[in-house]
Amino acid sequence: MMEERDLALAAVAAAVGDIEVAKSLLELASVEEFYEVELAQKLDMTQQEVRRILYALQDANLAHQLRTEE
Repeated sequence: MMEERDLALAAVAAAVGDIEVAKSLLELASVEEFYEVELAQKLDMTQQEVRRILYALQDANLAHQLRTEE
């Protein structure tokens, strides 16, 4: 049986299209609230890439999985 964290990982990975990014997002979100700029730095992405990911999560109703601020 899958645990809640496994289900969240599967859902976020499906939304963003990359399991490694999904793992990183969930790991970061479990520790602290963060800003888009910080997330971009931690994931070595541009802010535009991070926004695309966050929009994909919102479209999939998964944005509540992360605690982010603009």
